[in-house]
Amino acid sequence: MSSTSIESTQPSTVQLPSPAPSLELNAIALNNQGVAKIEVQDFRGAVSDFTAAIAQQPKLAEAYLGRGDASFSLEKYPTALQDLIKALQLKPDLPRLTSIQGMCRPGCSGLAKH
Repeated sequence: MSSTSIESTQPSTVQLPSPAPSLELNAIALNNQGVAKIEVQDFRGAVSDFTAAIAQQPKLAEAYLGRGDASFSLEKYPTALQDLIKALQLKPDLPRLTSIQGMCRPGCSGLAKH
């Protein structure tokens, strides 16, 4: 009687997809993208990135600061003021906030009251 050998087959490993980035990590990436766009003076693109970051992480003070900075550069002072106030409320010790307050034109004078 001949014996038939059956080769054992081992299951192949399956790579699980890496988990989707959390909204927080994605918001941080969008914020950093906005910062990079400010550096090349793409202020409209920066506003868009910061807005997307805020939509995903509404308490990300840095995104409000960045959007305020970009809006200020676009001479949208009331919008800049709102974002800077929000950044101040969320994180009063944000380093760059003080320097932007100093640059703010008279239309932004309400920032000091908050």
